[in-house]
Amino acid sequence: WKLDISDSGKAVLFNNGDKITDVDFPPASHFYEQVTSSSLPYLGNAVLQGTQWLSFQCLWTCDYASAGYPCQFCYSGMVFEQRARKHKPLPPVPTTRDVAEITDYAVNKEKIADSIQLTGGSTMNPQAECDVIKGHLNEIDSVVGLKNIRGEVLVYTTPPSDPKMIDQVFDAGADRVACSLEVWDEKLAKIITPGKWKFTGRKRQLDCLEYISNEYGPNKACSSFVVGVEPGESYLAGAEYLASRGIVPIASI
Repeated sequence: WKLDISDSGKAVLFNNGDKITDVDFPPASHFYEQVTSSSLPYLGNAVLQGTQWLSFQCLWTCDYASAGYPCQFCYSGMVFEQRARKHKPLPPVPTTRDVAEITDYAVNKEKIADSIQLTGGSTMNPQAECDVIKGHLNEIDSVVGLKNIRGEVLVYTTPPSDPKMIDQVFDAGADRVACSLEVWDEKLAKIITPGKWKFTGRKRQLDCLEYISNEYGPNKACSSFVVGVEPGESYLAGAEYLASRGIVPIASI
C-alpha cells in the first residue's frame, strides 16, 4: 500500500502500483495545541474523531476500577485501579468549565466538530453521576449554546437501578444516551468487565436501554461493544438483539 500524489496533484491510495481511490484529508486544526483557562491541555483530555465528533473520554472517575474491578481493555480504569491500590490520589478530571471551553473551541471557533460525546467511569452512585452530567451540559449550554451543536450530544452513563433517572440526562440536553455492555458473551463479560458484571449486571443494563428505546423512540439508546475481545458470532448476536429492540449497537475498536 502507498499513499502518493497523482499527476493531477491529488492524493491517491495505491496498492501494488494500482490506483485504488482518491483520498481527502480533514482540514488542518490547531486543536491539540490549545489549553483551557485553567491550563488544562486539550491533548489527552479530549479527542477529535473523524470530521464531526469531539469526544471526552474520562470526565468522572471510575468507582468500579478504584474498587479493583476495572474493565480489562480500559487504560483509564487501570490507572484508577493502580493508584487506588497504592493509596495515591486519583488523577484529576476536567472541570465543567474546561469541557465547555474545549467544546466552544471545536464547535464555535474552529468549527471542526458538530457533535460531542461525554464519557466517564462507572460509578456506585448513579444520581451523583447524573448530577455531574447535568453540570457539564448546563455549562456547555451557557458557554457554547446547545443549539450551536448542530449534530448531536451523546452521553455515556452508568445504568441506574431506576431507569427513569435517565430522564434527567435527556432533560439536560442529551440527544442519545449509551449504557454500554461492551461484551455480549456472558462468560467473557465476567472476566473482561468484572466491575460491570459485579455491580451493575446484565439485566440492569438491558432494562435501561429498553426503557430509553420505549420512552424516547428507536435509535435513542446505544451500547458500545469492544470489537476483538469476543468471537464475532457472539458480538453479532448481541448487536442483533439490541438492534431488534431499537437500540444502536456501536462497534468500538
